[in-house]
Amino acid sequence: MRIDWLGRIINESDILKGTFLSDKERLMTLQFVIEKREINQIAQEFNLSDYRVRKILNDSINKIIQGINDLIFKSQFLDEVIKDRDNFALENKELKSKFKKYLKNESQLKMDFQSANQNIEILRFSVRAKRILGELNVKKVKDLSQVTLNDLNNKSQIGRKTIAEIISKSEKYGIKIN
Repeated sequence: MRIDWLGRIINESDILKGTFLSDKERLMTLQFVIEKREINQIAQEFNLSDYRVRKILNDSINKIIQGINDLIFKSQFLDEVIKDRDNFALENKELKSKFKKYLKNESQLKMDFQSANQNIEILRFSVRAKRILGELNVKKVKDLSQVTLNDLNNKSQIGRKTIAEIISKSEKYGIKIN
């Protein structure tokens, strides 16, 4: 009986390279399955009995089938690993989103407490920004946390650039001006 399905697998893949067949087993299997040679022809070529060739072919085909089963198992295992990885990535994304919201609400915790009591001068604001902050009674870095965007917008002679400067330098110390 010819094993046509095995011939197609051997032709379409490198399954024989992945199996633990000796050169003799590989050659006999190719001759039998692909070239459709008879057992007695193979036996004559290798100077073996028909019985011995049948035994070698049987063992070879069993090794190939075992190799195929191993590949199927590995493929199923990899599918599960990929599914788990995708699920993990989704959960990770959800957690990042939740923590990002939480950390936004707690952004003032980032403040460097050693520099919180230092004079506002360490931030090196422009003259206009220093004047506005002086009018808002901001003398220490920690005082910036009391300033709101409304406070800044209500001041006269302050532009978008000055507001942006105050906001960006405040954020460097973890102070969010809303």
